[in-house]
Amino acid sequence: MIDLKPYGAFIENTVKPLLDRLEEIGIKLDKDNVIPILKVVGSIHFVTVVIQSITQVILMGLLCFILWTIYR
Repeated sequence: MIDLKPYGAFIENTVKPLLDRLEEIGIKLDKDNVIPILKVVGSIHFVTVVIQSITQVILMGLLCFILWTIYR
């Protein structure tokens, strides 16, 4: 099961103060600006997760092959 607490903590402790600070400076982010940014960040995150998954599968396969070779 996926634990969503770190994501909530990241949003509450990092993103929200950053957005508040941007409003103090005078930069406003509206829906039209945020949605494309979130799409790009989401797609980059998805690619990262896929690459990490493939790496883990390859490493576990190598480990299993090495152990199988040793015990043969």
